[in-house]
Amino acid sequence: MKVFIVDDEILAREELRYILEQNEKIEVVGDAEDLQSYLEEEALGTIDCLFLDIELQNENGMELAKKISERPDCPMLVFATAYDDYAIQAFEVDAVDYILKPFDDTRIAQTVEKVLQRYEKHQRQEQEQFEPIQKMAVTYEDRIALVKLEDILYFTSEDSKTIAVTEKKSYIVSDSLVTLEKRLRHQGYMRVHRAFIINKEHLLELEPWGTSKYNVILQGNISIPVSRMYVKEVRKLFDL
Repeated sequence: MKVFIVDDEILAREELRYILEQNEKIEVVGDAEDLQSYLEEEALGTIDCLFLDIELQNENGMELAKKISERPDCPMLVFATAYDDYAIQAFEVDAVDYILKPFDDTRIAQTVEKVLQRYEKHQRQEQEQFEPIQKMAVTYEDRIALVKLEDILYFTSEDSKTIAVTEKKSYIVSDSLVTLEKRLRHQGYMRVHRAFIINKEHLLELEPWGTSKYNVILQGNISIPVSRMYVKEVRKLFDL
């Protein structure tokens, strides 16, 4: 389960990250003093759970949570704060839990258990909702066609459109990347970047570049960037 932490105190972020990472089912994909970058485009949909402080330096976490809760890609919310007078408002935005600073290992373990139960239930519902498919309806040149799912190398997002790319042609699909990630995660596809979902069957190489940066190389020598939050998951595919 992918977790992101928002707190304007770096020590609080580091402490919470350390405690959460003791659970092998949790992957803290990042932390920051604000959530601005993740509110852009579809990036918020890549997070399963958001641990959010309330009294932030540049914004109010509760107001931010209200905005997030209205989005279709809203992650689970857990408030982690020094203030106890927002608890009622927290559950109005369907927060999973409300924990107080200073952080207590046992209390956070209870929160993690709640979050994981909801996450696993959601995963089962998604799997039931999205039945396995063999072909996908796509459009090109004002035509509608059926493409074998196994032939699609990757999906990407360009100019607010979702594109399915095969070795021979590119097509437009109606689903967003967020929906495709949920729909196809049990059929060999994985997200590696905010703008890319790849077919693992066409994955050939992992190409390091720079410091802790990677591209994945797909069949046809196609290079796809891997964003920081997905590096750990991609490295696992190569037993690294």
